[in-house]
Parts: sequence; structure tokens; C-alpha cells
Amino acid sequence: MTQQAYQLLASYWQRARDNAKSLPSQQEIKRYLKGIGFLLAGHNCVSMMGNVHEILNLPAFTRIPRVKPWVLGVANIRGRLVPVVDLPMYLQLPSSQPFQKRRLLVVEDQHFPVGLLVDDLLGMQQLPEEDLVPWQANMPELSPYVEHCFKGKQGWLMFDIKALVSAEAFKQVAVQPEL
Repeated sequence: MTQQAYQLLASYWQRARDNAKSLPSQQEIKRYLKGIGFLLAGHNCVSMMGNVHEILNLPAFTRIPRVKPWVLGVANIRGRLVPVVDLPMYLQLPSSQPFQKRRLLVVEDQHFPVGLLVDDLLGMQQLPEEDLVPWQANMPELSPYVEHCFKGKQGWLMFDIKALVSAEAFKQVAVQPEL
């Protein structure tokens, strides 16, 4: 009886093995960087998702006297006064869109909001981490804020918004009075 039970179990086991489907092939998982894509002077740029807090159409803003021309003014956004900065003008690059069609990226530096006016919004982007390479273009206007780009047909630039808003030149908005 024990021998018959063993043979029966062995035949079940063999039938199960013969009819079993193979495991799916193991695939390498690609890692992606997620960010907000925007157009800046004809360049496709992306900034990491956590750096941009809000995206808006150009709001009404009030001009401020004695500031550099790239500081357009301040806007009231949900009860907070947010400085509005024309990013292409700050970087001394030409804008590729009419003024009223441009978009505002609201970012924060140490709980201080800043609105960056960019040419257009390109939506949420998921770019393969393996395509990230050092950026080697000769553009001194962008070099302080772009160290990497994504190789590929669109050539996305990884724009470091945190480096921008913490730069001393960005913080110096007042026009020095002439003596």
C-alpha cells in the first residue's frame, strides 16, 4: 500500500511538472526620473517633480519700482504675494512665445515662493535614468543651472531650479541707484 501511494504521488508530481507553465523571463526594470517639462527659449527642459509646487496661466501682477527688468512684479496667488520673474529675460535668452501665452511655475525656496515665467508647459515627463548624461553645450546662460541632459531625439535638459533660486545673482533684484 505504501508503495502504491508513493507511485501515485510520483505520477501526480510528474504530470504537474509536464503541464506547468514556465516562469516569465526576468526583465530588467528601468528606472525613470519624473519631472515637469517646460519650454525655455526653444529648449526642452525638465525639473524634478518636487521642485515645482504649482503651474498657472500668467496671473495679473503689480509692477515694482526699482527692480531689475526681469522681475515683472508681484502676483497675489491664493493670498500669498509671489514675485514673478521672466526666466528667459533673467537668463538673457529670447522667449519663443507671445507674452500672454506663457506659463508660470511656482517654486519655493525655504518657504519663499517665486513664480518663474517660462515659454510653455510640456507636462509631466518620465525620462529613463540610464539616458542621463553630462551636458556639454557651450551656453554660459544655462550652464550654472544645467549639468545633465537626457540623450535621445528630444534632448531634454535637466534644469536645476533649486540652484537658480539660491543663486546670489537671482536674489539681487534691486536696481542700484545712480550716484
